[in-house]
Amino acid sequence: MAVAFASQPTKLWYKDNGKIGHNGTNSGYLYAIDEPIKVGEDIFQHPKTTMDINVEFLTKRDLKVRLINKLE
Repeated sequence: MAVAFASQPTKLWYKDNGKIGHNGTNSGYLYAIDEPIKVGEDIFQHPKTTMDINVEFLTKRDLKVRLINKLE
């Protein structure tokens, strides 16, 4: 999912088998959160998500991250 979002798509979807699709074409960066976080304190469920529960979150503050890979 993070790889798909990194390509800045205007549409993103996923199927019951876990396959993720998107129409993004941009290069991007893949990061991992590099500190402990708490749901409800540091992140919260996206209020207008069209995805399942616990798939899409928003952050309440800047988080420490670590670069994993540049996506071409």
